[in-house]
Parts: sequence; structure tokens; C-alpha cells
Amino acid sequence: MKKKVYICAPLGGNVKENLKNAVRYTEYALKAGVSPITTHFYALCLDDSIPKEREIGMSAGQSLLWFCDEMWVFGNEITTGMQEEIRFCKNMKIRIRKVSDYEIRKLIGDGINDKKDKLEDCIGYYNTADDCNGIVSYDDNGSIRLG
Repeated sequence: MKKKVYICAPLGGNVKENLKNAVRYTEYALKAGVSPITTHFYALCLDDSIPKEREIGMSAGQSLLWFCDEMWVFGNEITTGMQEEIRFCKNMKIRIRKVSDYEIRKLIGDGINDKKDKLEDCIGYYNTADDCNGIVSYDDNGSIRLG
């Protein structure tokens, strides 16, 4: 069974840019052979600038930390939300690892693939698939899919 790793990185502020980074961090984790838990994607359906919705996302994300084997910390900034997540992991004795930009570039390079370009057009600004001009659509089961 693959190790479950919680992706800890900035979200607030420049949500669009931080979601692009979260896609990159998730790709890195997948290619490193782990199962990433990336709660940043909640921002696709919740508005991080609305305190109640931010709390919903933070609470949902922290509830997943219980099941993780490790936390990987990305980025050059530790935000208030990240501090809460890190504190939780320390209290639960969950291993915390800082991942450098060098490690990311070494494994996945600097490029952005097509799905990330498509996601960039959609993240953080739209609430329905219709708003995304076909970038996001629903399959027959009602599940959202990219492309």
C-alpha cells in the first residue's frame, strides 16, 4: 500500500497561483510514488476569501490528516493555515518533511503540462462546469472531469 502524504502549501492570497502550485506539488508526490492528499482543490468549490467557507475547507482537510502517514511542506512561506496543520501533525506525531524547489525540479522539471494549463483557466473563479467553457465537464455518473 502506498504511503498517504498530506500536501501542505499556501492557498490564501493569490489563490489562482497557489492552486497551480498545488497541481505541481501533487504531480511531484505522485511521481515520487506516494498517494497525495491535496485539500487545496476544495477551493474549486469553496471561496477561500469567505471565512465560513475557508473554515469548512480547513476542517475537512484537517480531518484527513488523521489518515496520513506524513505531511510534506512546500513553498517558501508558512501561512497561518499551514501552521495549524503543522501543529496538528506535531501533536499527532505525524512525520513532517520540507520539500525543496530543487527536489521538485529534479523529479518533474519546470514545465507545465496541458491539464495544468486547462486548470489554470478555471481554478478559483468559477462555480459551475458551464463557466469553464468545456474545460470541466460532467460524466454520465455526475462526476466532474477535466478536458
